Amino acid sequence: MNEQARTIPENIHEVTSTTDPYIFISKFRESADYKLSFNNFFLGKQLAADVTLEEMHESFEASELAGVTMVNFSEQRLQLVYYPEFYPTSTIEVLTAYIDTVQKMNQRSEFSPDELQEIDRKRSIQHSKVARNFAVEGIAPNINFGKILARLILIDLKLDTFESARVSGKSRIH
Repeated sequence: MNEQARTIPENIHEVTSTTDPYIFISKFRESADYKLSFNNFFLGKQLAADVTLEEMHESFEASELAGVTMVNFSEQRLQLVYYPEFYPTSTIEVLTAYIDTVQKMNQRSEFSPDELQEIDRKRSIQHSKVARNFAVEGIAPNINFGKILARLILIDLKLDTFESARVSGKSRIH
């Protein structure tokens, strides 16, 4: 019998999960996905001679590319599973209010266009509060990653999708 070696395509990965947001961020920053996107972010850019590696990482992590890369990483490599015990009480309170508003928003047919607009405004404010809280509490290293973590929690709770989370808040229409 003639056996041929079979190779596994590079885009096939086993997705694992973690309930710990600190481990999630750490594994993301160590990943080949992060490193590739980081390098692509600076490809062809002229940087001042005194720009430090830390400043480069801060700039990259504030970018939309870093956010999309984190969403892809969660979908394809390490999914963040929401487990409240990993979050401080103050964070859970802010996050719960955000989740409640998103659940309300998802019941669109029950509200008038004006009511939906007000709920969406509240959701947006709460999303920013959650992101800032994640950054202040040290759960996320910055507000951009805090915003993405909040979206990943919504995805785990089946209130959002990876596809939707990849779309920038600036270009997303509700």
